[in-house]
Amino acid sequence: MAPPGNSTSTAVANANSLSSSTAASPPRCAYVTFLAGNGDCVKGVVGLAKGLRKTKSKYPLVVAILPDVPEEHRKILIDQGCVVREIEPVYPPENSTQFAMAYYVINYAKLRIWEFVEYSKMIYLDGDIQVFENIDHLFDKPEGYLYAVADCCCEKTWITPQLKIGYCEHNWPAEFGSTKPALYFNAGMFVYNPCIETYHSLLNTLNITPTTPFAEQDFLNKFFRGIYKPIPPIYNLGLAMLLQHPDIEHEKAKVVHYCAAVSINIRQINGSKPWNMQREDIKMLIQKWSDIYNDESLDYKNYTAVDASYEETAGNEAGDAAVLQPFLVALSEAAFFLLVVASIYFSPSSGVSQDVLATICGQTQNQETCDEILQSDPQTSSADPPLLSLISLELTMKRVDMNFDAFSQFRDNTSDPALKIAFESCVTLYQNMKDILRADYKLSQQEKYDSITDLGQLTTLAYNCENGISSSISPTAGITEDMLLIAQTAVYTNSYGAGS
Repeated sequence: MAPPGNSTSTAVANANSLSSSTAASPPRCAYVTFLAGNGDCVKGVVGLAKGLRKTKSKYPLVVAILPDVPEEHRKILIDQGCVVREIEPVYPPENSTQFAMAYYVINYAKLRIWEFVEYSKMIYLDGDIQVFENIDHLFDKPEGYLYAVADCCCEKTWITPQLKIGYCEHNWPAEFGSTKPALYFNAGMFVYNPCIETYHSLLNTLNITPTTPFAEQDFLNKFFRGIYKPIPPIYNLGLAMLLQHPDIEHEKAKVVHYCAAVSINIRQINGSKPWNMQREDIKMLIQKWSDIYNDESLDYKNYTAVDASYEETAGNEAGDAAVLQPFLVALSEAAFFLLVVASIYFSPSSGVSQDVLATICGQTQNQETCDEILQSDPQTSSADPPLLSLISLELTMKRVDMNFDAFSQFRDNTSDPALKIAFESCVTLYQNMKDILRADYKLSQQEKYDSITDLGQLTTLAYNCENGISSSISPTAGITEDMLLIAQTAVYTNSYGAGS
């Protein structure tokens, strides 16, 4: 989306300082994108999730969806490991402004992502973006600023004030002198700090700000003018920018934004998104997107996500480790006891059909562990699929309860302020898991397996907990891995129940 003029307001300028984070805890980070409607834009979000996975990002992808996103699309996103958050639309003041594209009005809903304060820092990415190289390091940018890539203002399809005077932030004519117009960023990608105060200020300011052709992008540029910091084009290389500035080396782009200004006729013939584009001039970039989207090994269910870097945390911060060790030992012994009982009392030939267990557990990261988890319950020996669903949920609830209690004790016993805050966040996340499981258990009792669509969020919440703990002092990787394995078991057991 290209930029308009340079107007601003005192009220907006005064609000800019609200975006900085004051949290003392280690950053709890995530990527976030936005989805509306029942069209094919869900393909873009799936591609983005798989792209982040391919670059080995250690942070989750949150998808802010409007209520009109259908259930089948929500399930697709959850199955791809996304955290799905429904948000309500945001409407600008009514006036006669004609937006550059009629659908831009729905983009004001993006303002809701400042309300996601369970994260201290997020990177917003449009759904037609693909990430080709790891950009997790952007979460390390100094606090108190909004980081984004300067937009290209010389796409001739857009009639903008900058185009009329020949201005582009990527090509400033020398004859114009050294006084440039205010910086203007593309709102398809930015690094920001969620903050309730900023969120309310955004909505309040929107109510008194006249709309302009480029909708929320214009508005965000006005609001954050005082604290916007530009980052290189490699972090949001728009196709319009590439076509207007062929000297830009697209091979070095870490993030490509597949938005191109096209007329209605061209849109109908060739498409304007990577999943329906047919343009020879950027065929290589389109193929790169397609290769990731079509790569089944990058599907969440097929991807091994256990982070080997956990091993690097062993032995650090001996003081806190000594305090926490008794709880970790107790948890490990409890888990080991369950597995020993399973191995003694339930041979591979007993219990539910081995074909059924193989079908379920063959989809998890560790088939043997999944099998042992399910057979640790005596009822498995005579379970049908409905009972097996309940068993998997009960076992998962027990693990969640154990970890909830463990992180509560970690919080109460650590002397490190940063750890105390991180563990408190984990307690909140595990409480969310309890709520999910209670609701899903009721659905399982009613054999409404198709309605159990949020079990995949358990793994994301567990990862969020672990990622919020400094890697140099985290002593909890083991119980987090246990949580991930048992959550996977529940996901695929209930998926089997839905298909039975």
